[in-house]
Amino acid sequence: RANYRLIEEELRCYKETKKMLEELREEVLEGTSRIEGPRAEGQVGDPTGSKAIKLTGIALTEAGRRVAAIERSFEQIKRAGDPRRSQSLEMKYFGGYYTDRGIAKELGVAESSVRRWRKEFVGLIAEKLGWIV
Repeated sequence: RANYRLIEEELRCYKETKKMLEELREEVLEGTSRIEGPRAEGQVGDPTGSKAIKLTGIALTEAGRRVAAIERSFEQIKRAGDPRRSQSLEMKYFGGYYTDRGIAKELGVAESSVRRWRKEFVGLIAEKLGWIV
């Protein structure tokens, strides 16, 4: 249940996460490996800085994995054929905070269909991440 909620939160923050990832990747690619200031021979580098770089790399990798799982899952659903299904997911997660009832009314489907499609989408993302929901 916690994984389900986490995935839904990732979906709600998808656009911001993707933008942050792109900005961070750009910073990393444009950054330099130049060491600031002189360093005496045999002097140890900045261990805190090294740890921060490793942690940032881990966080970037995980965020990238989640974004990729969302994108692959959404593309898979779009290819499945029912445009109302992908529209409902776009409305729910990428186009604002629509209620299930509002989405159902807008698309002319049952509210239970909207909930089922949402549950299937979250399950598909969880499967791609190797998580249990």
